[in-house]
Amino acid sequence: MKKKVLLSAITMLTVLAMLTVSVPSVEAKVWSAHGDNLNCHMDVIVDTTAGTLKVKWWDVNAGMDYFYWGSYIHIWDDNGQIYWYDAPLGIHIAPEGELTFAYAVEIGVFLHAEVRWCYQIVGHYWGFSITVRCDLYFESSGGGGNGYLTDPCPTLFVWNGNDYVDYGVIDIHNPSGEDVIREVPVLAEDVDINKHKATFRLREGWEGLNQSESVIDQVKLYAIGDDGKRYLCPLINAEHSRLGQVLPQLLLSDDVRTQILLLETVDLKFIVPHQNVQGFTFVIEGCNLYK
Repeated sequence: MKKKVLLSAITMLTVLAMLTVSVPSVEAKVWSAHGDNLNCHMDVIVDTTAGTLKVKWWDVNAGMDYFYWGSYIHIWDDNGQIYWYDAPLGIHIAPEGELTFAYAVEIGVFLHAEVRWCYQIVGHYWGFSITVRCDLYFESSGGGGNGYLTDPCPTLFVWNGNDYVDYGVIDIHNPSGEDVIREVPVLAEDVDINKHKATFRLREGWEGLNQSESVIDQVKLYAIGDDGKRYLCPLINAEHSRLGQVLPQLLLSDDVRTQILLLETVDLKFIVPHQNVQGFTFVIEGCNLYK
């Protein structure tokens, strides 16, 4: 009888040990990103233990000689919209606030959060906007995120007439070396059209990295008309900070590609022939092997 009890206990312990080994451990992790503007700040925090996404903004300051025109908060990832709010004209999102959502992390996905406040200058018919944005990438291992890829890709910048608007990192990683195509929606108000020309910039990586390299096969820009259709904006100039003029290499989808190394830039000019543009779509075809 004692033997049977002993054997039963050993059998039970063996089964428990097998069950313990066969159940994988889940690593709790918090990803976070911080966005800065001279006039405002933003934090994005994703907690896998709580299963939440928190977006927090504060210190929005436009001065006293302006009045509200409108504002919005947009949060989205590669799988679609999470939260999308456009305030009516004359109504503003509070200069300090936060939102929390239930959110399940999916490895290899970009998360974006952007808040914008638009102002009109008193006594004038023109105004300006304040934008704060975070872009967060969920990596498969290592520590928490820092708002960028561990192994970066090109970042898109759009010239608005005064400064470049940061549209975040474009994920063109592909370990196989094959080109991937990505599309980036761009707000019409962020694009300065001067003599029917629009200026964009691609920059590889950011300061503090040791290495980054992408190859770009083709770039395109489409203007979205008030009829909802897309109209191609011809690329007329592509100036590489190291290689010089690379327009011929970026015009076609072919086997001729342009290398862009860490902190190198490519300045792009497009003709915008269409009137009443409602927005733009920037398209890039290329690859980054480092992931």
